[in-house]
Amino acid sequence: MKEQYRIPADQATKWGVSLLTKCNLSEQEAATVVKAMITSNLRGVDTHGLILIQHYSRRFTTIKFRPIEVVQESETTCLIDAGDNYGMLAASIAMEKAIGKAQSHGCGVVSVRNSNHFGAAACYSLAAAEKGMLGITTTSGGSVIPPWGGKKAFLGNNPISIAAPGNEFPIILDLALSVVANQRIVKYIREGLPIPEGWVFDSEGNPTTDHQAAQKGMLVPLGGYKGVCLSVMMDLLCGVLSNTGFPDASVPNPVYDKAQRVAHFFMAIDVQRFIPLDVFKSLVESYSKKFHAIPRREGVDRLYMPGEIEHETYCDRIKNGLVFSQAEMTQLNETADKFGIPHLA
Repeated sequence: MKEQYRIPADQATKWGVSLLTKCNLSEQEAATVVKAMITSNLRGVDTHGLILIQHYSRRFTTIKFRPIEVVQESETTCLIDAGDNYGMLAASIAMEKAIGKAQSHGCGVVSVRNSNHFGAAACYSLAAAEKGMLGITTTSGGSVIPPWGGKKAFLGNNPISIAAPGNEFPIILDLALSVVANQRIVKYIREGLPIPEGWVFDSEGNPTTDHQAAQKGMLVPLGGYKGVCLSVMMDLLCGVLSNTGFPDASVPNPVYDKAQRVAHFFMAIDVQRFIPLDVFKSLVESYSKKFHAIPRREGVDRLYMPGEIEHETYCDRIKNGLVFSQAEMTQLNETADKFGIPHLA
C-alpha cells in the first residue's frame, strides 16, 4: 500500500486559509473557499478537496476578478454576477441567498454567471439539507464530452447534486455526467494507476486506457446518449439561463491566465411548506429501512443509500483526520513553498 498521511481537518483548514490569504482574499473569504474543499475531503471526495488549492492559487494570482454583485432580484429569484471571482465563494453566497428566500417564501432559485470552478456540487446542496430543505445544485463547465457519436468535445461535464434532510444523515446525490469526473482521471494519472476501460475517449472518439491519449482526449458520458441529454439540459439551466454562454465559450483547466466563465444554478425548497420536517425525516428513515431490507445478490455485504458511504467516511475523518497520498502531499507542499508558508506536513 502506498504511504498515506492523516491530517486533522482543522489543521488542513488553517493551512488552506493561510495560503489563500496570499491570493487576494480576505481571511473570511478564504475560510469560505477552504470550507468547501475540506467538506469534500471529509466526505471522501478527495478529487475535489484541498488538492484543488494548487489550481486556484495559480489562477487567482494571475487573472483579475471583480467583487461579486447581485444583478437583479425578486422575492424568490436572484441573478448574481460572480465577476470572474472564486467559484466556491460565489456558490456559497448564492446558496445562502436561495436558502434565505426559501425560508421566507418556500422556494429560492439563484443563477450565477461569470464564475469559475466551484468544487463539488454536494457542498451547496448539503447546506440546504442542513437547514431542513431540499437543495438542488448544478454548474456548467468547459467542453470535455462529445455529443453521442461525435469526434469533438462540446458538452460540459455538468454535475448535478440533490440533497434531502434525514434523521441519521442527509440523502445526497452528487454525480458528474461523465462515467467518472475528470479529476478522478487526473488522480489516476498522478498516482500512476491504470485507467479502467470505458472512462475516456481519445481525440478521435475511440475508447482508450492510455495515459497520454487520455490527457488529450474526451470524457465518456454517463449512460451513453442519456448522459449527453442531461448535460444539454444542465447547460440550459446554467449557461443559457444566466446568459453566460455555451460550454465551448468556457475556459478549461489547466489554463490559468483566463477566467473560466462558467455558470451555476441553485435551488432551495422549504420542506415545511409541504409537510412538517420531522414527518419528512421519519418518512426518509422508513424509506431507508425498506431500501436496506431488500434481498442482496450473492457477494454483496450491504446496500447503500445515496450519501451513506460519504457519511461514514465523514464520521471516520472527523475522528481520524483527512487522507492524503504521498503524491498529493508533495504537490500541496510545493504550493506552500511557492507562497512562503509552512508545509502542511
